[in-house]
Amino acid sequence: VGGFILIISSGLIEIKNLQPILEEGLFPVLKVVFTQTLYFPFTEVIVFTMILPYLNNPKKAKVTMLCASGLSGINLIITMLINVCVLGVDLTARSQYPLLSTVESIQVANFLERLDVFF
Repeated sequence: VGGFILIISSGLIEIKNLQPILEEGLFPVLKVVFTQTLYFPFTEVIVFTMILPYLNNPKKAKVTMLCASGLSGINLIITMLINVCVLGVDLTARSQYPLLSTVESIQVANFLERLDVFF
């Protein structure tokens, strides 16, 4: 949370880096979602569903699992939006750790710089 506040206060966010939105339609976005994005961070949910029948209260576990997956997805969306707004699409796609590159570019009042060590 502190890192996002520093990124916002440093004035690095450029909303124009998000444009054009859906330039080629919705199909390329859905193709990437179902071939790359959906499997990597959320495959653990599928593994954990195998232990649901053996729990004392499986209904609470389902709700907890859905809430955790939803919050994780929202966290990934916010992080990627900030990375694209700060770095642009090309640098975000080429960077191995785009959040680290975003944090490296924070400069607040010519005093807070090089904060990548803390993150």
